[in-house]
Amino acid sequence: MEHYLAERYLAGRDGAGLAGDAARVRAAAETVGRIRFVHTVYVPGDEVCFYLFESDSAELVGAVGRLARIDLDRVLPAVALVDDGTKEDEA
Repeated sequence: MEHYLAERYLAGRDGAGLAGDAARVRAAAETVGRIRFVHTVYVPGDEVCFYLFESDSAELVGAVGRLARIDLDRVLPAVALVDDGTKEDEA
């Protein structure tokens, strides 16, 4: 599986409710299958939230967003690195 980073712009929101959103994303990923929700990163200064997934395709990430009722602005392939700089799947 590859990593994908989903970006969600949160204009005018203060981050309240993000824990509930993440729970819905996790549940949706479990329902869809063949995808694993890894974690969420919220950047309040930029009003943006990122969701990291392991998945076979960007289309599955989009399906999870729709099922969780989360508007994902874009989904991009990503590379997850561990502390020593190697790719996560090579560690």
